[in-house]
Amino acid sequence: MIRRLVSALAFLLMMTAFKHLLPESTFQGLQAIEKGYDKIIEEIPLKKELQDVGYNLLEKAKTGHIQPQNEPSWRFEGYVYDVIREEPVPNARVTFSNDLLRDVETNTTTCDDWGYFRIAVPSLGKNAYNIQIDHPDYFSQTHWTRDALKKSRQERYLLGTGYVQFHPVSGTYQGSDTRITRLELYTYPLHLTPAEEREKTAAFQRYRAGS
Repeated sequence: MIRRLVSALAFLLMMTAFKHLLPESTFQGLQAIEKGYDKIIEEIPLKKELQDVGYNLLEKAKTGHIQPQNEPSWRFEGYVYDVIREEPVPNARVTFSNDLLRDVETNTTTCDDWGYFRIAVPSLGKNAYNIQIDHPDYFSQTHWTRDALKKSRQERYLLGTGYVQFHPVSGTYQGSDTRITRLELYTYPLHLTPAEEREKTAAFQRYRAGS
């Protein structure tokens, strides 16, 4: 009985120590590693079993598996559209990524039949997310915001030539801890109809003649 009490007390003391060494959130955990907390653990005069627990916590932080309670989140919602046809893109996958994140799959959502998506992602504070849109019928390398519609349809065809880009292109996006951030994202189709191909060719020829 006494041995169990001693073990329990040692465990509580260890957890108290590590509470200050390993912050609870995933991102703070990653920052802790960058600041060398693993070196500090090596210097703590703890028994081997407590050292092992410390290293296990560090490994969880390194792989992004620490899931804190009540972690602040940003909420995004919006639509993905075809930049040429101005139609919704159903079933597009929208991925929010950042170098601080390890588990990208948890930050991916799929649009419904109307191109609508909604997702909650961990707050990044002063940092921002990159967004990638994936769909078998559309380019995934880049996308545009609603500002692209300020251009004519003929001008938007030039986006598929690689010669012209409209800004902002695949920008970074910050959210809010208190409100939903609404987005409209536009992506370029991989395949055009014969009529659209003719329009694209004519638009490119006009562009080359005027440049």
